[in-house]
Amino acid sequence: FCTLLMLDRIFGVGLGWLLLVAAVAQLSSLARGLSSPSQSIRQWTVGPVDPGVNCMCPGVRSELEANASCLCLNAPAYSVTMPNTLLGALLHSVPFDPMVDRNLNRISPTPFLRRAWWLNSTFAACASTQAAILELRGINYRADVLVNGVVVASNTSIVGPFRRFVLDVTALQESTNSLAIRLVPPFDNTFPPNSNTTDLSITFVDWSPDPPDRSMGILEPTTLSCVALPVSFLSIVPNTTVGESEFNVSLSVSFKQLARCLPVNASLTVVLSLSDGNVINVTSAFNNTTPQKLRVLLSSTDYGSLRFTNKTYLWNPWQIGPPTMHTAAIYLNAGTVALELFRGKIAFRQVSSFIDAKGSRQFVVNRHPIQIRGGGWAPDLFLRADEQKLYNEFLMIRHMGLNAIRLEGKFMWDGFFDLADSMGLMILPGWCCCDSWQHWAYWGKEQYAVAASSLRWQLNRLARHPSVITFFYSSDQLPPARVEHMYLQVIRDSLWPNPTVSSASATPSPISGPSGVKMSGPYAWVPPAYWLSDDNKNFADLGGAWGFLTEGGPGSSPLTEMSWSKTVSAKYRWSAAGLLGEMFSYHCANPMGLFRDMRYFVPALNARYGSASTAGATLHRAQVATFEAIRAMFEGYSRKKHDGATGVIQWMMNNPWPSNMWHLFDFWQGVGGGFYGARRACSSVNVMLSYTDWSVAVVNSLFEDVWYRTTPLTITAAAIAMNGSELWAGRVTVGDSLPADAVLQLPQLTVPLATVSSAHDVVLVRLQWNSPAGTNDVNDYWLSYPMDVINWTDSNFFRTGVSRFANFSGLLQTANTSDVSIEDKVFSVREPEGTILNLTLRNVGERIAFAVSIHITSPVHPIEVTPTLCSENYLNLLPSERRQIVCEMPTLATSTGALVHISTYKGTAQGE
Repeated sequence: FCTLLMLDRIFGVGLGWLLLVAAVAQLSSLARGLSSPSQSIRQWTVGPVDPGVNCMCPGVRSELEANASCLCLNAPAYSVTMPNTLLGALLHSVPFDPMVDRNLNRISPTPFLRRAWWLNSTFAACASTQAAILELRGINYRADVLVNGVVVASNTSIVGPFRRFVLDVTALQESTNSLAIRLVPPFDNTFPPNSNTTDLSITFVDWSPDPPDRSMGILEPTTLSCVALPVSFLSIVPNTTVGESEFNVSLSVSFKQLARCLPVNASLTVVLSLSDGNVINVTSAFNNTTPQKLRVLLSSTDYGSLRFTNKTYLWNPWQIGPPTMHTAAIYLNAGTVALELFRGKIAFRQVSSFIDAKGSRQFVVNRHPIQIRGGGWAPDLFLRADEQKLYNEFLMIRHMGLNAIRLEGKFMWDGFFDLADSMGLMILPGWCCCDSWQHWAYWGKEQYAVAASSLRWQLNRLARHPSVITFFYSSDQLPPARVEHMYLQVIRDSLWPNPTVSSASATPSPISGPSGVKMSGPYAWVPPAYWLSDDNKNFADLGGAWGFLTEGGPGSSPLTEMSWSKTVSAKYRWSAAGLLGEMFSYHCANPMGLFRDMRYFVPALNARYGSASTAGATLHRAQVATFEAIRAMFEGYSRKKHDGATGVIQWMMNNPWPSNMWHLFDFWQGVGGGFYGARRACSSVNVMLSYTDWSVAVVNSLFEDVWYRTTPLTITAAAIAMNGSELWAGRVTVGDSLPADAVLQLPQLTVPLATVSSAHDVVLVRLQWNSPAGTNDVNDYWLSYPMDVINWTDSNFFRTGVSRFANFSGLLQTANTSDVSIEDKVFSVREPEGTILNLTLRNVGERIAFAVSIHITSPVHPIEVTPTLCSENYLNLLPSERRQIVCEMPTLATSTGALVHISTYKGTAQGE
């Protein structure tokens, strides 16, 4: 084709083109669309370049490993499926679970340490009239690429996991084709003594232990496409401007010629299949005067069909409206050949941001200012993609009332963003902290090239996803001027339609101005009052609910007893050292980091709730503590969302492996106190108590008015002793409606805590209000007087000291588990949710049943069914009180024999 088109240019329009038309006419399969679908190259044979090396196993550190054999993956060859890391792929076929006990320490890193591996596969030949285009993505870290034994690219050019490489291998095809990749692992460290590494790879920073293979592998699909013309699609960038009554769309389409094959005059057609079935067809002619990269802009200025008055076509975050998606097909028209460049989902929406009067970055979606509430995302430690697990976890995020995910240096597979688009979640991606991505002083020519190319490809692939609302082009530190100028040029060249932020910290840039965000911590436990104690002028970089917190939270999140039993063999689950025992510490964050154990959590837990002598009682108390701490953070931000508190990213949302550190739901998709604390704080309508002045506020997290047509919204507050007697009560009638996205402060409803708690170690303050449907909702706080006293002078970036702790010892004077009766238990199946449990609980005792937990175990396997998402959990029941709970879980093969496990705070202490 290229030769024929070159004849056209030499001899004028006619000869070459006529020959081309004649050739194409013989191949009707080429006349429209792709000649054949892309081949996904998934099956590989892998093995180290130097097999049989003597594996050096991690040293035996304790009796926990004394009898453990070493897993040495150094055989000449293994059959695996890609994309994956090498270990992730190998673990599919090796009967070994690295996530339990100390098994991760049993995998020898020797076969991966600075050693190359061969990956071998095959692909089918294209027709002789077709171009064969090999696409490589996610190569971590360097690769020599050979087709039929011929080197087509070397490890000096194929570098970096966040790039895309497109190779024309047409001339090398045979009847049977081999593809070989010699893969060299990255060397990218976070911790000294190797903190000057420069491989721009993937690390888990201090989140977890390092994977032994350093995430080397092919992390995204490898494809071979047989196409009519050697052209590679780069991006489609929808840019939307939303007005009061209409919105306008422009579409920028970029593609690249792998050889100069297009005629001077060609055209591009975009077919938009809208969500309601309507179809828009837009064609733009262009002059092919650029040797390689071409960009075609289709705007509403030139095409009236790209102006819309139907705002139901707009994509929205799930709390604002439906996340409407449309389908786009893009064709490159060259004579009678129409090559389908792209077919996939796109959306229309406008995202902007501004720095408000308090210096906070406020994101705006479709003219709606929205508070970002989310968590930092951690993929599986071996980067294994699990679509069902991901779907469950996105449901869990919405169940908590959250709307956002921050990605720090982990650019997930395409399906991650597709799912976020369809579920109306917002994604905030960016580069990683602490590793080679911030070792700028050691960067050379290669690092600058890899960084720029990585950013360019990520912006190209993410621009069409409406869920992606920004890009942080650095994390903890402001990049040097040279690096920032380079990034900004790439951003401009890419026509990126969303805001960008210079770093995830508060450091202003002399080039791009203030970031409008902060990274002030904490990362360890702080008392609930921390989040509304923002008037401490001497420590203005501390305190909680102000600004946009890109990462922070109350630290440790011990696993539930059910999840801990999945993680650790029975004989290792408990020791005299409690939560500071060896196995609990092993299952925390990176063993070289600050958060290698729960040293910043356990003293506060024991001082406030008392120490316990069993794993069950201790972990139950830990769930109560994390419920209290997480709820306080999200409520603090919710209460001040119109007062400069524009966003909060809990550190973290989840973990790469079973960990007692930083999560709202755990690796096994188990949920505990932190999950339900977030759900309570971020519910659609929530009434909350301030931990600083004991006043009440009501927050509407919906972007529509809530109407109370039958009974006005009425809020009651009551202070209750552990025996159920009422010590004080107050009541406020708010009115017939609650405005959209509103925060109503109710200073007239302030709890006189000092008075009501004078004769009690602990009191329960219950806030109760009616819903439009006529049901009641509650939010309970357990308080002692005085509460925690913060020592601001004993602070650093990750923790703040406490000079006096609250005393919750009185919580042991509550009801036993046997005092909670299951009055009704009905399982049913409802698609697509799965199995539904309707449960009625009643406190038949004479004291408050405190922190009643609900867990379901399978009738087939005696382990917890996860995820189980209940309307509430860790709830409190007053004497004689009934509560109806609804729990959703994956479809059970049979509910016969499924066990509902109920535990109270006191009950776990007594071993019930």
